[in-house]
Amino acid sequence: MKKINKFMLVIMMLFLICCTRYDTAYADSATIENENDGTVKLVYNNDYDVKVKLIVQLTGGTQYKYDIPKGSVDIKIPMTQGNGEYKFILCRNVSGTKYAVMQTVSVTQSLSSDNEAFLSSNYIIDWDKTNIAIKKAQSLAGKGSDNDKIKYIYEFVVKNYSYDNAKAKNINDIAKTAAYIPDVTKVYNAKKGICYDYSVLMAAMLRSVGVPTKVVTGYTPNAEVYHAWNNVYANSKWNVIDTTYDAQMYRAKQKYSMYKNFSDYKDVVYTY
Repeated sequence: MKKINKFMLVIMMLFLICCTRYDTAYADSATIENENDGTVKLVYNNDYDVKVKLIVQLTGGTQYKYDIPKGSVDIKIPMTQGNGEYKFILCRNVSGTKYAVMQTVSVTQSLSSDNEAFLSSNYIIDWDKTNIAIKKAQSLAGKGSDNDKIKYIYEFVVKNYSYDNAKAKNINDIAKTAAYIPDVTKVYNAKKGICYDYSVLMAAMLRSVGVPTKVVTGYTPNAEVYHAWNNVYANSKWNVIDTTYDAQMYRAKQKYSMYKNFSDYKDVVYTY
């Protein structure tokens, strides 16, 4: 009973802070189905002229919010906080920062290993086998060990991609209508990007060759602002890789190492 009461309190607070009760005459119907790979498939027709968000929360976990694109939506939303019951709350903006609940769906995740959630394609790390970046990952990695795959893809990104200072300066303008999410193909072809671009590209390429990889956002002494990096599973443990930092060190002809100290990357906000 204590766990149930605590969860209900969290949901009630969520409604009071982020949402209002939505009149049933305006209720929407989205299809949210468990893909059993660490994601749910969201199918929804978003015809609203205002922002629509999907709030995702594991019982007792961190609350994640996703801006839902306009038009016909068919996307995979990640469940990256482990096994358990997740609540998916579809909300529509009604005024200012106030959102109204349109639909709530519960999904129970039960994976044989938490690492499975970090191998799939999803809304944040969107890729498939036809993607040019993924084809490059296949050619780089071959049939080598996981350590070889990580090393080859890491070196490719560090040595071939530069930091996009103009994009970093204008990111708030870029994300005015919706939260910025990197496009793997565009980032690959541009050969430059911000930290979020670096980490999503790395995750897509490594996942495509079977290496569990996380995109992690938060704070580190190696960056002056909100940052993104990767946690990569190798040698039976998670390891921190920061290609954004290392690419700049490479260009400055400074020493750097592929794996970072976890203690420098412990201030985590979100994990995808």
